[in-house]
Amino acid sequence: RENYFRKNDKRLKITRQLNSKNTLIGLAEDKNIKTPLTLCFDSKEFFSNADEINYPVYFKPSISTSGLGIVRCENNTSLTHAVATLKSGVAFQVQSAVKAEVFSSYQFEAVDGKAKILLISDQIISDHAHAGNRYPARYENEKFLMDFAQFAVDEGMDDIFAFDVAVSTGPHGVAYDLIECNPRYTAATYPAMVAKKLNIACWMSLIIEVPFRSFDGFDIKDLEYQSKTQQGLILISWGTIEYGRLMFMMVGTPEQQLALVDQVKHRLQAAGSMGKPRIY
Repeated sequence: RENYFRKNDKRLKITRQLNSKNTLIGLAEDKNIKTPLTLCFDSKEFFSNADEINYPVYFKPSISTSGLGIVRCENNTSLTHAVATLKSGVAFQVQSAVKAEVFSSYQFEAVDGKAKILLISDQIISDHAHAGNRYPARYENEKFLMDFAQFAVDEGMDDIFAFDVAVSTGPHGVAYDLIECNPRYTAATYPAMVAKKLNIACWMSLIIEVPFRSFDGFDIKDLEYQSKTQQGLILISWGTIEYGRLMFMMVGTPEQQLALVDQVKHRLQAAGSMGKPRIY
């Protein structure tokens, strides 16, 4: 859609390539980037029992956002069922589940033709879905994807883009696996940009379900972020209140962050007078 208003066919081509989970795996293999064992299919008609891969696995449509359509399959029966739900002609992949200690978001920015790391943060996962991010990350490997990110920029990628990375530890040390690419702003981008602008060193972001559709009766002014103390609450996205969700950024030490989460939950519950607020 953006290419319709700001035509750039070179950027559109690399965006489509990176947005396709199947194409990304092929590019990663060509660039010797480590990924989990992944079987790619152009359509369900070409699928056969994935005997060469160990369960559990993740069934993923090649094109999807926000985890939509992704199913964790513990055995061949559940995988076969997931494949059967697809329409004919829809590409997908079957990817071995990584026993990750943490999943990280590697945010890159194209600046004057060079790929530069914007921020590396850890993902907060709830029910196999992204619920927020935490910075600083437990593990950072700036070299892991730098060449691949530069390749993307050389091919036309512009502005901010991100990669999801699984980090695991074992007898041979820390291992990094590329999972997918988001050739656009992600939910991790917005708090990362705020942190960069305000020079915030320690933060957590959360997407929280709220039981109301306006800010009437919901007062968090006393919790607002203060630059002098480097602590407090920042409301990142307020427009999504129409859909019953808000993104908060909790700034401070890990202990202060958790205290802010508890206070926000209490305020939300009091303002909505219904149930426990749910964190995505």
